[in-house]
Amino acid sequence: MGIEVKGDEALKLLELLDKMDKGYVPTEEEWAYLDEIEVLDFFNTLIECSADKRSEYDNTLFGFDLNISTWCEYYFILPKRIPDSIECLTHLRELNLSRAQITTLPGSIGNLSHLQELDLSWAGISTLPESIGNLFNLQV
Repeated sequence: MGIEVKGDEALKLLELLDKMDKGYVPTEEEWAYLDEIEVLDFFNTLIECSADKRSEYDNTLFGFDLNISTWCEYYFILPKRIPDSIECLTHLRELNLSRAQITTLPGSIGNLSHLQELDLSWAGISTLPESIGNLFNLQV
């Protein structure tokens, strides 16, 4: 059975994929981990953080949404872009990008041949890459 990645682990995975886009070669252990991932969920990335902590995450890869409390600072940390190396998640069946602050998906998403569920609700995507047609297992 594969691994379900969400919350902080999803953020760490996105950082690894981003490093891979920039030339990083994963270790054997990292490759084995990537090969086991079947579910990737960015919706449950709620953190409590101060403005200082928030600035650590505020870069080109992550954005913030939905301060859900007036007495304490809770934020969803959401991806602003999906790295091309997402195609390395060869056994990915479910990808939840709900509320992600992305406007496009990489063309490499079409290489995720096992993908069955893709949640783009409340994401800012207006067009899909042509490669989305390669996802024969994707269910409506």
